[in-house]
Amino acid sequence: MNRYKALLGVAMLLAPTFAMAQANISNGTVQIGVRADGALMPELDSGTVGITYLATGNDALTPGCLCEAWGIADAVSATSGYTGADVGTAGITNLSFASTATTATSVVNAFGKFQVTHSFSPSAATQGLYEVKVTITNISAASTRVLYGRAMDWDVPPTEYAELVTLQRGNSPRLIYSSDDGFFRADPLANDSPDLFVNQDVVDSGPSDHGAHFRFDFGNLAPGASVAFTIGYGAAGSTAAALASLTAFGAESYSLGEPSSSNDGTPNTFMFAFKGTGGTPVIGGSCAGEGYIGAKLTWCKNICENGLTGQVLETWIHRWINRYRVLPYCAVAQPT
Repeated sequence: MNRYKALLGVAMLLAPTFAMAQANISNGTVQIGVRADGALMPELDSGTVGITYLATGNDALTPGCLCEAWGIADAVSATSGYTGADVGTAGITNLSFASTATTATSVVNAFGKFQVTHSFSPSAATQGLYEVKVTITNISAASTRVLYGRAMDWDVPPTEYAELVTLQRGNSPRLIYSSDDGFFRADPLANDSPDLFVNQDVVDSGPSDHGAHFRFDFGNLAPGASVAFTIGYGAAGSTAAALASLTAFGAESYSLGEPSSSNDGTPNTFMFAFKGTGGTPVIGGSCAGEGYIGAKLTWCKNICENGLTGQVLETWIHRWINRYRVLPYCAVAQPT
């Protein structure tokens, strides 16, 4: 990992002021490593877990650097904090941490402005995902404006450092920034260094050593008020299986990390998603959401999403039918 030494140096300078508890929790399909501050991958040790697909034993985060972090900011006072295994901790103080074999709950204080709770539990909708309910409460005496960011570096076996990354932004007005900079400390008031793309929907970008970064603006929060949303982390045996899990979850924005050794996401595809952010589910209503890739994705967009009309549209429809023998999702009559 080309940024490992630099990030490790930063982590040592910004070491947390509290002892790090940890929990490696599992639902039998996916194992997640949770730190006391709500980030993934407890401090450097031989047993570190990020997101592991138990069917293959592969972890999509721990090869190379332990690059996963979250951050929060108050845009009114221009104050922020962040935390992660390799980027270190600034402005975040641990309050409590509890876990069972399948769940974990972290509560922290963010620079005296917010109490942030990350509650990890198996998804009731799909075996492929863990859900993390994030609750942010304004504990100050003044109104705040909440910004929240989360970033992770995909390192997906068996092609670590040469993965394919998909990122679908969806339509949430609260998603104000996205990129493939998985090395970022997720400070919402700082700029990241994207590798290949910024604020774009992409499918199978790469192969490259990159990840996913999402930043949200949850607006004004009065003293004592809270805002909540949900993150999804998980894994499946293929792209299609991962998309099915994200459909069940109701993902409004998401990223996939896949090996570049196959064109169908086998033997493992990893997921990072959000819901409850003010958007609508992105899966099942778009060409990418239907799982189309390559030429099929391009042709579907020409028919369903690019606004083509007349003879040009008819040409693409005929071309699609001649090759695939069935209509694309947007042309199939829906039951009444």
